[in-house]
Amino acid sequence: MWTLNGTRIIATQKDADHSNIIASLNPLGGGTVNQHYGYEDEIVRIACVIVGDDDLAAITALAKTALSYTLSGAEGEVGDFMVRKVSYTRKPIWRQTLRSDLSPYSPVYTCEIELLEE
Repeated sequence: MWTLNGTRIIATQKDADHSNIIASLNPLGGGTVNQHYGYEDEIVRIACVIVGDDDLAAITALAKTALSYTLSGAEGEVGDFMVRKVSYTRKPIWRQTLRSDLSPYSPVYTCEIELLEE
């Protein structure tokens, strides 16, 4: 079980992107000049399942604060991240069995959370 700021998520996939900021300039004299302006922070995407409206509200609220939060996974603490974006879809499941501490009729959401490393 994974947690983001103490809220439980069931991670199904973790991806990351690294990128440079490079502009291609075309001077009047011809040719192309590439100018390197630095790099962007790593963007981490976690595909996950969230059970219950309370946990979903807690995760979506993190995208409105611009603060960093601790992500912990099966291997321990992964790091501190800012929540960039949360996308979710409610799944048509009649009875959930993922979280025994919640009602079997709790809603189930599939989510993608984008994180920026602090």
